[in-house]
Amino acid sequence: MRSDMSHQQLQSPSHDDEPTGNFKSTAVEEPVFQTLNLSTLDAPQNIKIYKGIQGYNQVKIAKEDQLKTNFMTDWADHLNCLGRCLDQCDKYGISLNLEKCQFGVPSGRLLDHIVSSRGIATDPNKVTRILTLPKPETVSGVPGFVGHVSYYRRFIHSFAVLCQPLTNLLKKPLLDGSSPVWTAECSVAFEALKQKLVSAPILVAPCWKKPFQVYVDASNIVIGSILSQKDDNNRDHLIYFASRQLVMAERNYNTTE
Repeated sequence: MRSDMSHQQLQSPSHDDEPTGNFKSTAVEEPVFQTLNLSTLDAPQNIKIYKGIQGYNQVKIAKEDQLKTNFMTDWADHLNCLGRCLDQCDKYGISLNLEKCQFGVPSGRLLDHIVSSRGIATDPNKVTRILTLPKPETVSGVPGFVGHVSYYRRFIHSFAVLCQPLTNLLKKPLLDGSSPVWTAECSVAFEALKQKLVSAPILVAPCWKKPFQVYVDASNIVIGSILSQKDDNNRDHLIYFASRQLVMAERNYNTTE
């Protein structure tokens, strides 16, 4: 279930026993892994993408933020919570945006991700928008593109390596006072990152009862890792790609450091 409610209505007193500003938004940095109990996504489940005003379930979240959250339950509890949610909306005169509400669906869109029983995937609509971005004509246009693709960096193997020619453009002017210029390597990186989004894998949800596989690699400029788990057939299933560039001091470390 996904329900979208008017923040203006949530912040205004719509009932005699409800003070103004009683419902506050919850800030989420890692929307998928921190707010959803994804350990059961490998089996058919009913996903609740729920921004509501009544209760929460199976979510570790601060008490003051429990009014709005995301969670998963079985079908019977799903219907019960849906009824309670709609009753609360009716009681306090809160309207729902039907275009953004989904009930009883096998998958849902959450903060530009598609969450389903298969796992977590990129949102095709957002990927399409990124693919239509033109090549930056000035250095000031580079951060915008890098920011867009960075949102999906967990889906891109060796993201830091691919993005390095572009991030080099954002460094301070050279010692001779000149500024970095767009090179052929930048063009290759620009197109490579777009193609990586097109072929981005579906990341499975972690199963906390199984061991994890961690693959690490490092060079003199970048460090990266892959988090995965093996299924019953001993096949690896991706959970997360992570990589970053080393700062100048770290590049002086030896391999073990």
